[in-house]
Amino acid sequence: MKKLFLIFLLTLTYTINLTTNAEVRFVNKTGSSTPPYTSWATAADSIQKCINISQSGDTIYVANGTYKEYVRMTPNISLIGSGIDSCVIDTRGLTLPQFRAVIIKDSCLVEGFQIVVHYNTENFAGIYGNGVGKETVIRNNLIKDCTIGISFIQTSALVQDNIIRNTRDGIQIFPVFSDEYPIVERNYISDSEFGISVEWPLKPTITNNTIYFQEGFSGIKVFAPESSFCANNIVIVEQAVDGISYEDTNGPFFNNAVIGNCSFQAMRFWKPNEIYNNIVADGDRGIEVVDNEGVVIQYNNVWNMNTPYINYSPDSTNLSENPMFVDKNNYDFHLQMFSPLIDAGNPTILDKDGSRSDLGIYGGPLGDIYHYLDLPPAIPESFITNIFGDTAISVSWELNTEADFKYYNIYRDSISGFIPDSITFLSSIDTSYFEDVIKGIGKNIYYKITSVDSQFNESIAGEEIAVILTGIDSPTINTIAHYNLFQNYPNPFNPETIIGYRLKEPGYVKLTVYDIKGELIEKLVNEYKDKGYHEVKFTAYGSEGWKNKLIGLASGIYLYKLDVIDSRHIPVYSQINKMILVK
Repeated sequence: MKKLFLIFLLTLTYTINLTTNAEVRFVNKTGSSTPPYTSWATAADSIQKCINISQSGDTIYVANGTYKEYVRMTPNISLIGSGIDSCVIDTRGLTLPQFRAVIIKDSCLVEGFQIVVHYNTENFAGIYGNGVGKETVIRNNLIKDCTIGISFIQTSALVQDNIIRNTRDGIQIFPVFSDEYPIVERNYISDSEFGISVEWPLKPTITNNTIYFQEGFSGIKVFAPESSFCANNIVIVEQAVDGISYEDTNGPFFNNAVIGNCSFQAMRFWKPNEIYNNIVADGDRGIEVVDNEGVVIQYNNVWNMNTPYINYSPDSTNLSENPMFVDKNNYDFHLQMFSPLIDAGNPTILDKDGSRSDLGIYGGPLGDIYHYLDLPPAIPESFITNIFGDTAISVSWELNTEADFKYYNIYRDSISGFIPDSITFLSSIDTSYFEDVIKGIGKNIYYKITSVDSQFNESIAGEEIAVILTGIDSPTINTIAHYNLFQNYPNPFNPETIIGYRLKEPGYVKLTVYDIKGELIEKLVNEYKDKGYHEVKFTAYGSEGWKNKLIGLASGIYLYKLDVIDSRHIPVYSQINKMILVK
């Protein structure tokens, strides 16, 4: 017994010494590169140099700079960069290209790096690990320009808060044994062919991820016969094959969303699953069930899909309603105040505030607590006009589908570009069609149409409709587009407001915010935009996530300025408006 106790005491002493002797080391291009690299002054000029002399438990801090090298870690090392904007591991152009930029070992942390990879074969990965356990953490990195962003074999690692761009596969995890529980959460993946792929027989937890691509194959694909957990993820696509494919799994699947057009299906299920509180919207094919035995699909919303369900007949708990997102065009999928999806989820699933769950990615226990905005209805659009000789005109358009929509206001004037107000008001109607008599007026006529909800919030007017007298038998009728910078709403605001603008033609747009002294606060838009109406959100406390963080703003008057340059590189529009922040 004494011998066993002595062995235990020696082992405990050795373990304590390992922890006590853990070093903090530094990497900096401007350091003297003097081992053991334990100060910024003596920092290594290479990440790998520092790793090579490090021991289990050490932490390495890496300063700003571009490090042209491959990184091969040893177990239980923490490698922390100074930030994804300025701390870069770049393997492009290296004379001996290898398949992986960073290879991690068990119990490692990699955080705060931008990783740019030599990309010309099928095997180049940003971060790769094989056989790493649950103490391994990959978080807060930007990985781009590679075949696979993050690749694991046999892992229970935590992959969290990473940005992955321009890859074939965003996150790819393959198994060896079944007792592995990888966690993939809060990652943002864009411009990839495949977003997140997890294969049998892992037991993954996949939550709160955002995947966006213009054209790709699959947003999330889980092939795992054991229990998986998939919640509060969103896949936004212009064109894809699958949104989310949940094959041979039997775990919970709730509060996910697929927005956009999927040629095969937005969501696909193979085995017994409980599928609650999800949203599928604005595409071709909705939810497909390959084998519907044991599948429970309830409290979901499938909206604006050509084929809502494939091989499944939904019950009455499932909805087909306009979700009333705050700003779908700018990827804000919070629900507006009167959305029919609020408190419409599975009654046994609660939101964070303890109320019945909402549908969509901000509902359920992994969602958010937020204030529902009461916004105006969508702007009337897609006008179809007809003229009947010189006596009357008719106009029709797409009917608004918001749950709280009430009626339309029609405005008329003899001056193009007029402002809709009580003087130019003509009538209110509750249908998306009206006729007006023009015989005998003897001058050009211009119409504008707005939409109004039950709280009397009124939208911005749609495109101007013009009836032009030509001096011949019948006048002509057409719609007229203008450049406009609209007043923000709400105004005053705290902490968020929406700024809308309309482009007559496609052009390069700069939308900037200044304080009253003319100091630049934020560039909201700085890119080419198509013609038509656009909106962008401005937040007084700063942008979140992977965008630049702003210092909270004080109450006061702020200016927002729109500049438009056309395809000939000629400035065609410039306008400044005021908005008021009240805290």
